Amino acid sequence: MENKINAEDLVKNQDIDASRWAAAFMQIFGSDLRQIDEGLMISWFANSIMVTHDKISNEKDAAVEQLKADLRMSDLNRQSLWVDSLKLVDENAALKSKLKIATEAIEKYTDLHHAPKLEETLKEIGGEI
Repeated sequence: MENKINAEDLVKNQDIDASRWAAAFMQIFGSDLRQIDEGLMISWFANSIMVTHDKISNEKDAAVEQLKADLRMSDLNRQSLWVDSLKLVDENAALKSKLKIATEAIEKYTDLHHAPKLEETLKEIGGEI
């Protein structure tokens, strides 16, 4: 038993399989070829051509929209990385400041007489001996 192909479904589903278009054509007109004229052939092939065009166009549009979404996400990620890098710069500056204080304290209070002051200074900046 031959599978029936609905010509309207070929258009709705944007079917670009030429053999399915030919099978649908034969199902509709195959029994009486006298009713086939140039106008019928033009309209039949125009539908087939436009379905192919629409399918390609829709796929291209979908790909463009996906690319736009990917670019928006990439932009958000880049902005987030920028913010994170600025935070790291701030943290680095704070660490450099603490290191400078610690270095100065170590240079200033290196003898045993000043050890308690050195320990106190290092505790202020979050370090220990």
